[in-house]
Amino acid sequence: MSDEGSFSVRLVDEDGYPIGDRSVTVFYGGFLSGYETQYTDSDGWAEFPTFGHSNVDKIYSYELHGLLVQKRDVLLSDGESIFDGATFSFTIQDE
Repeated sequence: MSDEGSFSVRLVDEDGYPIGDRSVTVFYGGFLSGYETQYTDSDGWAEFPTFGHSNVDKIYSYELHGLLVQKRDVLLSDGESIFDGATFSFTIQDE
């Protein structure tokens, strides 16, 4: 991870079980905006660099499902303050 530090996002289902192998994308705001995508591990965690930012604009998860590989965007957060060691946990509801 980056020298500036890192923060983590965890995804769990409605029963509190971790959701592994799910993409999470963080959109950084400000002058040096950009994004980073990681996949959750078997415990539902994904780690992201802070890149020197103190907040992020949005955090999304993307789910691919169905035979036609349709992508469902799930907005997890619309702005979070971040710092080295920060953690966030989100519950994903099944459709």
